[in-house]
Order: sequence, then C-alpha cells, then structure tokens
Amino acid sequence: MTPTAGAPHAVALAEIKPMLTLFAQAIVGGAVALRDDGDPGVPTGPGGAALATFTLPRRIDWFARERDNRGAYRVAVLRQAAAGLHDPSMHALLRDASVSWRRTFRWLERLRVDAALARRYPGARADLSRLRAHELACRQALPPPRRPLTQALAALARHALGGVDRDA
Repeated sequence: MTPTAGAPHAVALAEIKPMLTLFAQAIVGGAVALRDDGDPGVPTGPGGAALATFTLPRRIDWFARERDNRGAYRVAVLRQAAAGLHDPSMHALLRDASVSWRRTFRWLERLRVDAALARRYPGARADLSRLRAHELACRQALPPPRRPLTQALAALARHALGGVDRDA
C-alpha cells in the first residue's frame, strides 16, 4: 500500500476501506457502509434498506506513525458502533434537543463509550488512549470559554477525554 501523498505516515480512508469495512461488519454483526465525512449520501443495501453507516475522516495524519493513524480509524469505528451513531433513530431523538443538551449528551456518551471500549476491547486500549490524548491536546489549544455554561461543557469535555480540570 502506498503512503498518502503529502505525509508518509498519513492514512486515507480509501486505502483501508475494504479492511475497515470487514472490521466494522464484525463489530456490528451485519452489513455496514463506510463513508467519508464529506460524502452526503446515505448508502443502501438490497431492497433499498439503509445500511448502518459509519462516517469517518477522509484522511488521518494526526500521529507520527502510520500504525497509530490506522488505530485512530479503528477507534472511530468502535466508538460509532458502541454509541449507536449509525442508528437513524438516535439522530432523530437528538435533532429536537437544544444545542446545550446535545453537547452535554455527546460528552457524557463519549465518556460511557470510551469506558466500555476499554473494558470490551483490551487490544484497542493503546489506540484509544493515544486518540483521547490527541483530542484533549486539541481542545486545550482552544481559547478558554467565557460563559459559565460553555465553561461547564468544556470542563465536561476535558473530563470525558481524561483531562484534569484547569481550576482544580
């Protein structure tokens, strides 16, 4: 497999889609479709039934090693499978909720899902830990929020990613 143009350690979804699709099917226990986050289409299976769809980044180059970037894709699939994000009914429930509630739900769900993944898939713990540290570093690079509710949501996000509260 040739490295993605521009970065020898980067991994493109198109390069690993066949292997990642088999991985997702094994986790979910049925047919799935993988699409990149720029593709608006909803894949369908036989008879026009919507497939369980996982939305993934077109390219991951967050880490210095190709192996670690592949691991980030696997964790993304595991997270979506465990959270039921491929289920359209989940999207329907959250669509009517307020923005604050959706953000709160997202971070509480991330905390629950990551804990479940660490328990169920010990082989994914290193990739999960690496990805959480990366996400936390990206969040900490943002300017601190000024509004109390936004501060509380930012603290929840840091907690969900394994960080410590800045005010502690």
